[in-house]
Amino acid sequence: MHTKSKNTGLAGITAQIDESKHKLVDIIKKQKASSAVVSLLKQFLNKTDAALNAQNKPVIFPVHASGLTGYFDLKVNKAFIFIDIYQKHVSIRCFTGNKSINGLKKANWLKGRDNKGSKTFRIRNDSEVEEAVKFACAAYKITYQNIL
Repeated sequence: MHTKSKNTGLAGITAQIDESKHKLVDIIKKQKASSAVVSLLKQFLNKTDAALNAQNKPVIFPVHASGLTGYFDLKVNKAFIFIDIYQKHVSIRCFTGNKSINGLKKANWLKGRDNKGSKTFRIRNDSEVEEAVKFACAAYKITYQNIL
């Protein structure tokens, strides 16, 4: 059973976070993320959540060993984005399937040479947060269409 929480120990996160396996505050400490990186992470999670919810698209972010993973439904177990936390930036990799996302280069997703993901995109400032939110929404759409 997954526990869903908005109380991550970090004020200001409105996105739905699943901390059943890891606590977000512990991952941030382990990764030695700066306060600026934590602010960028909060912005990215909240803006992605708001953009998708405005389109009636639910999203949940389970915490993993070095960050979070974005899912539209945990029962289907299909991620649309990997979010990793570092000391000086947040990075994302998006699912692209057999499609592409404008502004992101294709790369592997999970297996060897599957070419179903994107190259890593680093979030280091506010404008990159905005770009990353667009990428996340595009990846969500591709993932959802890929499941149907």
